[in-house]
Amino acid sequence: LDVDGAHILYEIRDMLDYYQFDAQLLASSLRTVRHFHEAIASGSDAATVPVSLFPEIVHHILTDRGMNLFDADWKKLGIDQFP
Repeated sequence: LDVDGAHILYEIRDMLDYYQFDAQLLASSLRTVRHFHEAIASGSDAATVPVSLFPEIVHHILTDRGMNLFDADWKKLGIDQFP
């Protein structure tokens, strides 16, 4: 069966918004980072994701770079504990 699940998510989101249904869109059976990104882009309200995918989902080179810069700037302040 050749079905584009992401396309279906977009269509369902459009219907929910157009008809103003009081419902949320759940993207399920996501197996790859690409599936996860498509679910977000389609406007899904929630998603089921295997635990094994979490490290890949939260890792991004720009996030890592930003966190390292923030950490370095914080250390320059010489504050040991946030109020």
